[in-house]
Parts: sequence; C-alpha cells; structure tokens
Amino acid sequence: MIVNEVLQWAALVVLTLITLGVLRQVSLMLPPDRAAASGPATGRRAPAGLVERVRRAVSDGGLDRGALVAFVTENCVACQKLLADVSAGRQQLNDQPLVLVAHKPSEQFSAALEETRIPVIADAGELWEKCHITATPLVVRIDEHGRIAEKEVTHNVDRIALAKS
Repeated sequence: MIVNEVLQWAALVVLTLITLGVLRQVSLMLPPDRAAASGPATGRRAPAGLVERVRRAVSDGGLDRGALVAFVTENCVACQKLLADVSAGRQQLNDQPLVLVAHKPSEQFSAALEETRIPVIADAGELWEKCHITATPLVVRIDEHGRIAEKEVTHNVDRIALAKS
C-alpha cells in the first residue's frame, strides 16, 4: 500500500517537472513585451531633458535633421564595440549628429570618450531614469520634431541611422 502511494507521488512530481519544462520552452518562444523594452517609447516625444541636452551637445545647436543618441556604460562589452565602431571621423551618420550619453562615467572613461571627438553627455542618472534605460548600448534616433523615430539595443549605430520610420 505504501509503495503504491510513493509511486503515485513520484509520478505527480515527474509530470509537474515535465509541465514546467514545456511551459518554460513556450515562454522562450513568445515575442518580447514591447512595453518592457528599454528606452522611451517609439513614436512619442523624447523626454524634454534629453532633447535639450542633445541640442546643447550638438555643435550647430539644432536638431533640424534629427540626431542619434547612444546610451553607453563603462562596463558594457557591447558599448565598447559601439565605441570602437564609431571612429573619430564619424560624428555624423546619415547626415545626423551622433551624441553619446554616458552613465556615471569614471575619469578614465570620460577621457576615453573625449578621444572619440563625439559629443558626450555625462549623466549622473537623471536622464537614464527619465528615459527608462534598462539595457545598453541603446541607440535612439530622434527626429527633427523631437520624437523617438527608432530605437534598438545594439552596437550597430549605422542600422538605426539608416532605418526608415
């Protein structure tokens, strides 16, 4: 009698583990939740603080062609790849200025960013919080009206610069 109950419980445990495994595999195939994606929502106005700081960082002071903004951190391997890809001579991509937003950069990281000759916004955290940055490197394209035209967590800035809205 006890052997029968033990076998029943063992069968229930095995079936439970199989069910949990199947549910896990199904959840991995579901598309990601766009609302949970990093950064400001596509199609919406960029946070005012971001637009203003980007406008100040761009040498001509205007966003008449829009701008590309790359959010980077010091310890992010993909961010290092992004920085290596955008060489000193590429302050503009597809006729749009590129601006880097560095999250709490150390002195060494700030010095390395200055060597790229790309405008840098050193952020203590307020822009990251306003923009809901949760993953890096996040590249955002702001259109001439201050709206988020495109965004993606990628080191490939060219892809965002050339993407059609």
